[in-house]
Amino acid sequence: MDGLFYAFGFCGHGFQLGPGVGDVMAELLSTGGTSTAISPFDIRRFTQPSMAAQLPTGLLSTGKLI
Repeated sequence: MDGLFYAFGFCGHGFQLGPGVGDVMAELLSTGGTSTAISPFDIRRFTQPSMAAQLPTGLLSTGKLI
């Protein structure tokens, strides 16, 4: 939907992240872009295969990054 801007899903950290997210949202609304990279948080990322599906199996079974 054109003109819809959203910032949500912060779990219990929203109180701490709110001021920074507010600054980024204000910049996005006023200029149409941001100096902060926000593409990793795009809602459309959920339409792609999950990162877990792309990790080598050993990382998933051990729970450790080696």
